[in-house]
Amino acid sequence: SSGINAEYGDIQRNINNGQYGDAVDNVNIVMAQPGARLPDTIAPQLFPSLLNADEGYTKKCCSALEKLLSVTSGETVIRQLEVELKQGFEHPSPIVRVLCLRQLNRACQDRRNLKLIG
Repeated sequence: SSGINAEYGDIQRNINNGQYGDAVDNVNIVMAQPGARLPDTIAPQLFPSLLNADEGYTKKCCSALEKLLSVTSGETVIRQLEVELKQGFEHPSPIVRVLCLRQLNRACQDRRNLKLIG
């Protein structure tokens, strides 16, 4: 847990300094640990860095975002990242568009499952 807190501090510091590649590397390290979670505030800070990124970074960042968002409900992702997801659907990279479609699909599945339960 203290290792995750230290990594979170590194992630936040890298984001604040505009070092998004290093932040993504740290996210991948943390999320590789079983049961790891990071605050919901990380994904909204990383998502905009995709807009003007090269393909190598885009792949790495999408992978990190996929891991981050997988531990958050689909509905929460849609609510927190509505603007970013809309921009992602128009992104020239198919990797970004697929990430956005997966998140939209998860939100739809979450909502469908809630209706079945309730």
